[in-house]
Amino acid sequence: MTSRFGQSEDLYISLHSDTAYALVGLCDNDCRDLDLVLYNAHGNEVDADHKPGDTPIVIVAPSESERYRLHVIMVNCATSHCFYGIGTYGK
Repeated sequence: MTSRFGQSEDLYISLHSDTAYALVGLCDNDCRDLDLVLYNAHGNEVDADHKPGDTPIVIVAPSESERYRLHVIMVNCATSHCFYGIGTYGK
């Protein structure tokens, strides 16, 4: 996905109970800072990574299966567009 400096977008993902998840963001070489904020179906913040850097990680272990909203924020980009990807890992 692509984003401009200062822009954000929401991604939606269904996560299942009894599974621990790590959602990991990765940026291209022009990205200086990417942030992630994870919200549950009720709009409550579950976890966030606002630390400086281009590989944010949020963690969740849902007690019930539901749809989550992942808010992705391109905090700092060295060019007009930066590219990022999100990996979802469950255990």
